[in-house]
Amino acid sequence: MRSKIIIDIRDPQEKLMLISYKKGLSSFVAKAYKLINYSLYRRASAITGTTRTLVEWIAKDIGKHVYLIPNGADLYLFKGIDKREAKTKLGFNQGTLLIGYIGFLSSRGYYNIFPVFTAIQKVKRKLGIDVKFIAAGPIYDDGVKRFIHYFKEEFIYLGVLNTSGILTLLSACDVGVIPCVGNPIYDYAIPAKFYEYVAMELPIISIASKRSELADLIEKNRLGIVCEPQDHMCLEKAIETLAINKGLIGEFRKNVLTFRKYIDRRIGAERLFKLIVELMQNDRFDA
Repeated sequence: MRSKIIIDIRDPQEKLMLISYKKGLSSFVAKAYKLINYSLYRRASAITGTTRTLVEWIAKDIGKHVYLIPNGADLYLFKGIDKREAKTKLGFNQGTLLIGYIGFLSSRGYYNIFPVFTAIQKVKRKLGIDVKFIAAGPIYDDGVKRFIHYFKEEFIYLGVLNTSGILTLLSACDVGVIPCVGNPIYDYAIPAKFYEYVAMELPIISIASKRSELADLIEKNRLGIVCEPQDHMCLEKAIETLAINKGLIGEFRKNVLTFRKYIDRRIGAERLFKLIVELMQNDRFDA
């Protein structure tokens, strides 16, 4: 029986390198990297990708079918505790609107959370309500440390948490936020936190291009609100709307609960298992 090689592609590294390195030796290396990788992809027994957009990109570039093996969340692990209990445990009033975030924290680039701070501060001043941004994860740059000091009334940073701490944080929240960037090269991406928020039955506010796969998922299934990266008024309005209309949060939560079964990570595992079995059976029949 011949060996089978399955290549799992998580990011379009070749495209990312070509965009990042456009001149001189770096450009040559990026082109060589793409040439070598695509040659390997074409020789592989099967290619898999994690999102529909990524699968379409790779298939078009290499002229070969690419299998969709989606990411997901462990629905047995990501189960929340009672919201009131979680808020009490973290020291918040029950009426506080909590907007949560888990992941890298940065003041620029892909993980830029600065727009969230400013939007919350404006809504708080305008409506006079108690709304806070609660986050956990590694700090990516010193700009975030300045945010922590400047926005201390609106921002609670809990450091890097273990699984139990993350579950408590997300259980206490009313909404989860996903910061992104507008560069179309990232339109393929669905961050892990999307699956984790959905698993925890959290409505989502996403800063993402409307043409992205993430935005399409959120809007098509009414899981929350999507704002373009440079549309700060949209972000402010989204937070204001949810702060005033708690019923809308409830509607989004119902939709998230309905959608939750589709992000079970076992779906991807079962697809991959089926693909492996098919490859091995075809090899046996060809022998």
